Amino acid sequence: MTVHAYRLLVSHQNVPEWQVHPIRSLTKQRDLYTTFEGDQEGDDFEKFITREIEEPGQAAVEKLVANAKMKPADWHSIARFVAAEQMRTPLFFVEWVKRLNESMPETLQSILDELGQKTPAELGAAERESDAANYLRDKLRVTIDPLPGSGGVALVKAEVSSSRTAWLHFMRRMLTERIELFYKHRWRVMKLAGDAEWPLTDHPVLTLNYYGPGKYDFGAGWGREGSEFILPVSPRLAVCTQVGRKETGTWHATTAQTVELQRFVVERALRWIVAEARAVDFCTASASCRCGGVRHRTRIVENVERHAR
Repeated sequence: MTVHAYRLLVSHQNVPEWQVHPIRSLTKQRDLYTTFEGDQEGDDFEKFITREIEEPGQAAVEKLVANAKMKPADWHSIARFVAAEQMRTPLFFVEWVKRLNESMPETLQSILDELGQKTPAELGAAERESDAANYLRDKLRVTIDPLPGSGGVALVKAEVSSSRTAWLHFMRRMLTERIELFYKHRWRVMKLAGDAEWPLTDHPVLTLNYYGPGKYDFGAGWGREGSEFILPVSPRLAVCTQVGRKETGTWHATTAQTVELQRFVVERALRWIVAEARAVDFCTASASCRCGGVRHRTRIVENVERHAR
């Protein structure tokens, strides 16, 4: 299947805005979920997310689109599918690592403050704590070495390792140990106004905190009152939830809401915007502009010379 794609990172200004590409070439990134143990490659996470989340999630979405009767288990599969699609993208990875690095000084200080209250025996017990209790052990590993004859003084060492492996551990934990929180939200169908269609991007889930016209951010959180999660599942339909809201049935977006939602989706694209047909009618420069935000996403010209060195 081929689609029209609008690339946000281009090699030069004359690259056409819309080009036809096989959709498979846009939706894959080599080795994104591959892990390495010594010289051996591992695909455990890829298998986990495919078998445990994508396959049941896509089956539930197909039932929804076909207007079949949905069971609670189907909505759980959809909730887990949305959660996975939110976290597994390159954009989420980049933002997650940024947040992790920003919180690192505070995390280390809290560790030191806690260790300062421990006896030498307690420090030794903390060092022997199972790795299983530290799901970020591949990102941040803290070791404690009591110094002989120092009266309880210990050398505390923090080592930063693989951000990507830590991200995979984080996702698996959220999709297994913490997913019950996402199940509690009331999920429903959203339909865009008229014949409008969803633009698709390489970051498909919209995580929205909306405060009013022109006032919003994309920092929605699981369990955070008012946060919205929206995932398009067909050209005109999406599954959605707003934390704390209990409405059921289809939400029919108004024309104004439709234009805003199209813009929000496009605003969150990292590298690609995709449409079945060339999206010239698919912005928000004014109420009368209906390009869905595409025309107002600035394209970045890649520094070819830098990458050639």
